[in-house]
Amino acid sequence: MEYSDLTRGVIQFKQRAKQIIDFSGLRFKNITPTDVDGMIEYQDKGFVFYEYKLRDAQMSRGQRLALERLARNNETAGKRSTVLVCSHTTDDPKQSVDAASAKVVELYYNGKWEKPSKSLSAFEVTQRFIKFLDGEKKKGI
Repeated sequence: MEYSDLTRGVIQFKQRAKQIIDFSGLRFKNITPTDVDGMIEYQDKGFVFYEYKLRDAQMSRGQRLALERLARNNETAGKRSTVLVCSHTTDDPKQSVDAASAKVVELYYNGKWEKPSKSLSAFEVTQRFIKFLDGEKKKGI
């Protein structure tokens, strides 16, 4: 399938996306692979990493450390980075999760984890971060 502005961000092969990747054979001591639900690399200026959880589900300690270290290492390399932990309420696994409207319940930015001071969607926080990267905001997200 050819990509265009109309198909950007849309899952191209939904059946393939449902295919489970079994990482159980990639175990090194107590470490196994983790996933990142989404990522934006913005114009060689910075990164946004997304993790989506159903309602109050928590990240595992290992996933939390991996995402934190990924963001921190990008910062060390000169690329501003944030991790957004987003909550959704789509219980039916056959229904798509609206990533943009999911609420950000926690974020990693500037070396620390924080809870947002007000209810903001993943779209709103990402938009603020991109404005910051573009130099429109001086204090961060």
